[in-house]
Amino acid sequence: MVSFPQMRKPSKNKKPPISAIVPCYNEEMWAGEGIRGLLSCSWVDEVIAVNDGSTDKTLEVLNQFKGQIKIISYQKNKGKGFALAAGISQAKGEIVVFMDAHHLNVKNDHLKDLTFPLIQNQSDVVLATTEAHPPDVCWRFTGFRAYWKKDLLPYLSQLKKTRFGVEIHLNEIFKKKRSLVIKPKGLVHLAKYQKMPLGQIPNATVNQLIEMASALLQTKGFSPTRINRTFDPGKIKNLAGFKKALKKFKDQDVVNLLKKYLLAYLEE
Repeated sequence: MVSFPQMRKPSKNKKPPISAIVPCYNEEMWAGEGIRGLLSCSWVDEVIAVNDGSTDKTLEVLNQFKGQIKIISYQKNKGKGFALAAGISQAKGEIVVFMDAHHLNVKNDHLKDLTFPLIQNQSDVVLATTEAHPPDVCWRFTGFRAYWKKDLLPYLSQLKKTRFGVEIHLNEIFKKKRSLVIKPKGLVHLAKYQKMPLGQIPNATVNQLIEMASALLQTKGFSPTRINRTFDPGKIKNLAGFKKALKKFKDQDVVNLLKKYLLAYLEE
């Protein structure tokens, strides 16, 4: 059972500089509100937005904040893992906070609650999830989280390759570390079905599932070639197709791993 405690406010611990990294891919509708929310939070010392090859007006929205935030921009989409790694490499803070552009209503107390456990040496990673209705079965892959930058630096080259699988990859890297999950009151996270036309949801969900599975398997030493051959996005159209592809893996430990980390949550 996961607990969601109310964090104690530190009295003696000195706050280290904190950088917030916001990966953005086609987030023109939400990026502005997310960035404004972060800029209103005095607890954050630096905001870094990464435009990951957006094809809409995301970059135009980010440029409205020139002089207030650091902007990294790529013409071609490189994936969320690459975007976060780029932000980490340029972050000046000792603590880095990752926040999806479609996390809304972020407040100063949200950032404090997210980083206090690190500052107080109570945890090595803090994940923040929201009170979703219906519940978000993939909350373990939340895009709102905090780490010490020094703990991430050794893994930047790996993170660059993970694309949508970056959160599951991070969970694997830190699975033996101290982790904490909190539910900041009032924090809003838009689910996939709230951000896109209904007809696009199934394919987007399956593609994200494939990338998350690929990231997890690569952490276990499986070659990208075998993974791509087994989980071919052109052939897998739904969850049933994903399960069928999964049967091609002869390593039962890997099958159990994917069932535990992915399928179990999707079927809750």
